[in-house]
Amino acid sequence: TLCVFTVTLTSMQKVLDLHHDAAEGSEIITSAQDRIIRVWGITTGALLDWIGVMDSVVSSLAVHQRTIISASIIANQLKVWQLDYNNKHRSKTFIPAYCPLVVLSKDGDTVFYVKEGNKTEVFTWSSSEGLRSGIMDVSSEVCCMELAQQKRLLFCGLRTGTILIYPLDFAPETLCLPPPENLPMVRSMAISPREDQIAVAYEDAVCLFEITSRDSFPCVDGPFESYSLCLLHSPISAMALLSDCRLLYGTFGGEVVIYDFKSATAAELDHHGAAITCITMSNWDAQALIGSQDCVQKLWNLSPVLLNHTMEYK
Repeated sequence: TLCVFTVTLTSMQKVLDLHHDAAEGSEIITSAQDRIIRVWGITTGALLDWIGVMDSVVSSLAVHQRTIISASIIANQLKVWQLDYNNKHRSKTFIPAYCPLVVLSKDGDTVFYVKEGNKTEVFTWSSSEGLRSGIMDVSSEVCCMELAQQKRLLFCGLRTGTILIYPLDFAPETLCLPPPENLPMVRSMAISPREDQIAVAYEDAVCLFEITSRDSFPCVDGPFESYSLCLLHSPISAMALLSDCRLLYGTFGGEVVIYDFKSATAAELDHHGAAITCITMSNWDAQALIGSQDCVQKLWNLSPVLLNHTMEYK
C-alpha cells in the first residue's frame, strides 16, 4: 500500500491509500491541472521524468510495466506513452502550451511566441536546437505579430498603438512606427506577398505602409493610404493583404469584407455566426481560406470573388 499525505507547517494528515500488486514498485505516476504527467521515485521522492503537455487535463491513468495509458473526460481518445526511451533524444525545454501569439519562420526552424500572462516579452525558439534562443523585451503588451519571411522582419503591434519592428539580420536593432494621436490598440497586421507593404488595423482605421530599405537597412514608410472604420464597425480580428492592394479582413462580429485601397471601395462578402479567427491566402492570391469560431471554414475565389466551398465541423 502507498499512502498519500497532506503536509503543512504544523500537521501531516493521511488522505489516501493506494493499493497495488507490485511489491517491488519504485515509481508513482501522477497527473495535474497543468496537463503534465510526472514520474516520481517512491524511495527518494525525486522527479524522474515528465510527459507533456497534454491537450486536456488527464482524468485517468493506467500503468502496465513501462507503458502509460492516459485518458480525459473531455477528450474522445486514449494516449499511450512508453517510458523506456533514450533521454538524450528529448528536449530539455519546450514551448509553453496555449501561447496567445505564435509566428513560425517558413523553414520551421524559428518560432516567435508570447506567453500567457506576460505579453511584454517576445521569446525566440530554435527548433533545430530544441532550446529558447532569445528574449525581446517590449514596452507594452503585444496584441499581434507578423513575420516578413524573406526580409526577415518581425512586426509586433502593441496595445498602445506602437508597432515595433525587429530586423532579425541586424540584431539588436529595433525600428518603431509611432501610434496615431488617439493611441488606438493595434488589432491586426497583414504583409503583402511581395513583402513590400503592410496593412495595420487599429481600433478605428486600417493604414497601409510601405516596406523599403535605405543603404541596405530595412525601413517602413507611411502611412500612404488609410481606410476609416465607422463607430459601429466590429473590431478587425484577422486580415490578408493581396498583391493588388486589396485587403480581405474579418471581424469579431463575423463579417468578412474586401476593401480596395486603389478605388477606395468596400464590399461585404459574408457574415459568419461568430468571430473570424484566421484568413490564409493561396500562393498566387487566387483563393482565400477563412475560418471562424462557429467551426465553419469557407474557401473563396478572389478573381472574380465567388464562394468556392464550405466546410463545417461539429
